[in-house]
Amino acid sequence: MTITGLSYLTISFTQILAPAYAGKVFPIMAVPAFIGELSLCLWLIVKGVNVPKWNAKALLASQKATSE
Repeated sequence: MTITGLSYLTISFTQILAPAYAGKVFPIMAVPAFIGELSLCLWLIVKGVNVPKWNAKALLASQKATSE
């Protein structure tokens, strides 16, 4: 995700600071951004959320909020 974020920053700064080169930089930097986004989507599809652990944390947070 760090590489994905850096790719997005590079694309954005190129469009702002050197718009003449934006067309050349975008295809190069879009590949790592796409790989990062795709890997995150696949990770979330495969691993998902541990629902019992999520509910336990939510219950704990609500108990802390009501006790304060």
